[in-house]
Amino acid sequence: MHLQRTPGLILHARLLGRLGKHLEAEQQIRAALELRTRILGPRHPEGAATMDDLADEIESQGRHSTADAIRQETLAIRKLGMGSGHPALGRSFSGLARTAVAQGDLLGAESMAREGLEVREHAHGRENALVAQSMVQLALILAQRGAPQIGEALLRDAREILGRQLKPDHSELARIDRLLEEVRHQHP
Repeated sequence: MHLQRTPGLILHARLLGRLGKHLEAEQQIRAALELRTRILGPRHPEGAATMDDLADEIESQGRHSTADAIRQETLAIRKLGMGSGHPALGRSFSGLARTAVAQGDLLGAESMAREGLEVREHAHGRENALVAQSMVQLALILAQRGAPQIGEALLRDAREILGRQLKPDHSELARIDRLLEEVRHQHP
């Protein structure tokens, strides 16, 4: 088996996960990770993306503490191999924020989401879709924590950024509009 096969394994695993075949998806991702680890070594940054996929799949099964441990390891691998300001850290922080929310740790989630936003903004500049994605994540966390006005402002900023990059009828803009309405109802 060659390293070039791992993207195919991951895509197949994602499809299995979407079809509700989570254990099969997890097995596929573990096979891809094992292959990458055997070829590249256990702490290679390229393996971190596969570890993120594994954490996503495990989290979708409700195994949050296991997903969190994998995400922490992924963050450490990326920091060691890529440096503390590398844009790929944004994915790690975003995943850690999602896991923290799932575990009811909104303060930890806010911290991770802020770090992810900071890394992405520093790496890509403010006018970037990944930055907007991080703003949306942080906005929803802040709204849950009782700061819907700040969340609403972040959602508006994200909407503006994406509005300049996407067609007016894009589904992501419609999603943010729905989220804005939900957040507005939290503070009349």
